[in-house]
Amino acid sequence: MAYRLGCERAERLAGVASVGGAMVMDGCAPQRPVSVLAIHGTEDGHVPYGGGPTSGAPDPVPSQPEVLAAWAQRNDCEATPDWATDGVVDTATWDGCDEGASVRLLTVHGDGHTWFAEEFDGPAGAVDATQVIARYFALDSP
Repeated sequence: MAYRLGCERAERLAGVASVGGAMVMDGCAPQRPVSVLAIHGTEDGHVPYGGGPTSGAPDPVPSQPEVLAAWAQRNDCEATPDWATDGVVDTATWDGCDEGASVRLLTVHGDGHTWFAEEFDGPAGAVDATQVIARYFALDSP
């Protein structure tokens, strides 16, 4: 749903965030650059990180890196992301996007289809999706 809004209602949004989501639409042509943040586990059995059949969509979905690279291209960002690793979390960030947009993918190794939060044991606790999203959109600023 978030990706669809980014494609179809870009003029009304600062950006979109997806946690364990798939982009299952063709013909995405936002009216302006859209910041996109995705957080996804490598062991997601419902929406496979590497793409393929899902538990709910009739057609296979693209991989998370493909989805975010496509958003980076739509936003005219640098072609190659910068990578950072913190424990089980890899972060790919595409910079230099038009109109100050940004594109970021957080990959949580070893975890599945979940809302990532500090109170969870294991990999899901490696990142707090709510905090990451709030910081990304500067919603936690005073």
